[in-house]
Amino acid sequence: MRPLHQVGKKIKVIFLYLLYYCLSSLIVVTIFAWIYSLKGISNSWQISFEIFWTIENYKFDEIVYWTYVERMMNDLFSIILVGTVLMRLLKPLNPILFANYVAYDTVDRKMVFKYWIMLPKDQYLYDTKIKLFLADYETHQRGINKITPVWEIEEDRLNLNMARGIRFVELTEKESSDLMKAIEKLYDKHVDEERKYVGGDIIIDLSIRGTDESGITYHSWHKYKIDDILLGYRYVPMQRHSYDSKDFYREIYLNDEAKRKLNAGEDFYQSGKKEFFRYQHFDKVYRLKSSAKSEKAEKNHDILSEDQIRHGQFRGLHQLILDLISFITWFYLDSDKKLSWVLKKIGEYLLHITHIRRF
Repeated sequence: MRPLHQVGKKIKVIFLYLLYYCLSSLIVVTIFAWIYSLKGISNSWQISFEIFWTIENYKFDEIVYWTYVERMMNDLFSIILVGTVLMRLLKPLNPILFANYVAYDTVDRKMVFKYWIMLPKDQYLYDTKIKLFLADYETHQRGINKITPVWEIEEDRLNLNMARGIRFVELTEKESSDLMKAIEKLYDKHVDEERKYVGGDIIIDLSIRGTDESGITYHSWHKYKIDDILLGYRYVPMQRHSYDSKDFYREIYLNDEAKRKLNAGEDFYQSGKKEFFRYQHFDKVYRLKSSAKSEKAEKNHDILSEDQIRHGQFRGLHQLILDLISFITWFYLDSDKKLSWVLKKIGEYLLHITHIRRF
């Protein structure tokens, strides 16, 4: 799950700095042990170790000044470690995340890109700039100041004044068709006489840049290759009113006007079901009837059936843990954190995911 990946990044920073500190300390202890041995001190490594960590207070006339220096090195290391770790911990992680795939809905005939600005409720990225364009490998490697794309979307249509949460860049039917034609044209440009592809990667670039309320600017860039485009798939929603409604599994084409008139999730609300979130659905997709095989998504277990979407991808403890992590993520990112409401929601959620009572 992506929230766990973010937490893992913080833990990784702490672990790496502790590792660097231990290795550096070992080097310093060894250097001073070598110096003490040159001065004729026996058990020099043990003495150096105990001096560095202030375990014992040795007073040898031959090395008295060297022991002062070694203790100063320990103090210096401690200051560097604490200062650096605190600086890293106080520095926020980049909240911009991208889904692993591009979903091409062959029913609605639209290509969709998914991203997540993982900020808590009421926190936003302001003046968000989004770029989406297609270019081949050679264009990326030319080293010029500006990439000249084969196909791109006008920035003004994608830019946002403020943004947070899980969002989509949804191309129109014409834009989706034009992008697929541009990909085919690039592909044909790099085939040999036997129609075998011999060029570099064909890449769809999606970049997002925005500034938070404290003035920190975040930027993230993701490159999608051809095998990241899933033909005949939809992103699985994270909110239950969407993934547990018959509207999501629709296989009938609707134009934009018809979709606007659609009362999405009406069957969900009429049945009196409770809203829950499954953030583990972020990279998951649903396969439509008219779809192409995706070895990459299948290998990653990212293609879910209707039953897996409605009732959970796994069974037993595995699914229970995922749902609990999802609840904690929801509490941190999207709840009002009002104690009475949260306690009630926790009770309902635990009963629901343990199948004691389905809401």
